[in-house]
Amino acid sequence: MSQHLFAYIFAIFSILGAILFFKIWHKGAYMNVVMYSLLIRIVLIPFFDIYRDKIFPAEIPELLQWYEEWIKYSDLNGYFNILLKPFDVEGPRGMYLYYSMYAGWLLRLTDTNDFIPLRIVTAVISLTVVVFSYKFCKLIYKKKPTNMQMFVITNWPFWLLYSVNLGRTMPSVLIPLFGMLYLYKLIQRFSVFTLIIVTVSFWLTLIFRTFFFFFFVTTLLSYLLYIVFLEKKWHENKIKKIAGISLIIVLSIICSKYFSILDAFSLITDDLSNGDQVNGDATGSSYLLNFFPTQLSDLLYYVPIQGLYFLFSPMIWDVLKLEQLISSIFALSLFFFIIRVLIIKNSEFKRSKIAKVFLLNMILICMVLGAGVKNAGAAQRWRLPVTVILLCIVLIDNVKNDERT
Repeated sequence: MSQHLFAYIFAIFSILGAILFFKIWHKGAYMNVVMYSLLIRIVLIPFFDIYRDKIFPAEIPELLQWYEEWIKYSDLNGYFNILLKPFDVEGPRGMYLYYSMYAGWLLRLTDTNDFIPLRIVTAVISLTVVVFSYKFCKLIYKKKPTNMQMFVITNWPFWLLYSVNLGRTMPSVLIPLFGMLYLYKLIQRFSVFTLIIVTVSFWLTLIFRTFFFFFFVTTLLSYLLYIVFLEKKWHENKIKKIAGISLIIVLSIICSKYFSILDAFSLITDDLSNGDQVNGDATGSSYLLNFFPTQLSDLLYYVPIQGLYFLFSPMIWDVLKLEQLISSIFALSLFFFIIRVLIIKNSEFKRSKIAKVFLLNMILICMVLGAGVKNAGAAQRWRLPVTVILLCIVLIDNVKNDERT
């Protein structure tokens, strides 16, 4: 009983710690946003816990599936050996790291009978998106979001949904988000501190969700592509463009050594057509099940279409349930936000090189990750970093000049 109580004390202290941090951070600029967002999550947590079998039917089984294995592993190797030798682990190393960081401790304290403390801690961690959004918007537009815009980003339905969900989603999304941000800062100006942040975030990303390392690759690639093909005045940027072309070639050679086009083609045509993605059809969440490339040249149209579905699924014509309709409406709203920014003549976006680089980055990542996903539920989870970045790009674009800081 005392251990169980300690789990709630830890959860309460995490809330108090977050409140204290945001009270001090930038003199409490987003304190109201944080408090309202925290209140929404606290209200939602009991609801999600009671109806978890309907909302997230696989949530608890997946959480507990590897918990006992993690206990055996940690008793033999230590709790944080996963950080040093992650690729020696037989099982989902991302879940092992998630347990070692905080989830396993809370599950032990509650004897896996009460998941509310873990949901509370996850909800608090989700508020870190406020820090990322502020830093990212200052980077691309040199402005800070208004309270309303920050509230929309922090409580966007897809983000809010996973902020009270059990599992590694929150840390596995937030880490590459900050990694991309500081990687771009490192490109602009070298700093040992920034390099350390990028290195640590890249390593943690490899452990948490390996395929998310593509966020780092596409960040570098999109910057190089922008310099080579989109930046004007060749004669003034000749050296930068030549260097960019050279680095693209080097990056392509390195990537091809570990993951070639033929590997991708094999994954799409063989593994996906017979894998778990198809099984999602029973719930009506699968899409483009009969759409596969038959030859390498088909990837030229297959990958962009898959990328489009990855970002905006479930498409309105695929909707079968109320929750799918709600998801589709918000996905469509993001689509129209993007179109609006692109067509406005004097938008901040069109004057910001960094915003264009990151939009290109998101297009590339959607095509890379989307090529291997044919399930709207999986796409919704895997595209969370993309959703946050796109919301920052399209919502903050219309902040007035007098709100610059």
